Amino acid sequence: MAKYGRKDLGTGILHNHTDGGEGTAGYTLNEKQRKVRSIISKNQSAVTRAKISATLKGRKFSKSTLIKMKRSAVIRSASEIYRTMMSKAKKASMTTEVKKKISLGLKGKTKSETHREHLREAWKFRLRGEKRNEESKKHSKVAQQNYWSTVTRFQCPHCGKTVVERFYYKWHGENCKKNVR
Repeated sequence: MAKYGRKDLGTGILHNHTDGGEGTAGYTLNEKQRKVRSIISKNQSAVTRAKISATLKGRKFSKSTLIKMKRSAVIRSASEIYRTMMSKAKKASMTTEVKKKISLGLKGKTKSETHREHLREAWKFRLRGEKRNEESKKHSKVAQQNYWSTVTRFQCPHCGKTVVERFYYKWHGENCKKNVR
């Protein structure tokens, strides 16, 4: 595949729609296929959606699948870099129309008094351009230290580095550069 390239990507002569060996991963839909799938999913009846939901509820996963799902969730949720990246991507792609829809969706939702107080404090600093006080910084630092002290760490058998769980499964263990296969 790499040698001859794919016709659908404009990189070669082969008519394959994937890179091969990985199922449908890497398959790219053309514009017509995207529109058809969009129309189909938008026009599903409430009954159809209920059936799909009922089918997926109570699904049993194998232990290996659950482990993979957990690893993936840990990497996504706990990674500060990932969250920052996604935040920037969302901000960059949000039009004023999308922002209005989000705003309308949040209107009328009740927040607890404690939550509102926290929001007021956060906005006070942002609107006035004030810096956080020392107490606030200290609280954040303590919370961060508490978090990192509870994170599971693993030592890579190939390179010897000790890293947190999400990095171990992503860049070490079987995926380590120094792993000779």
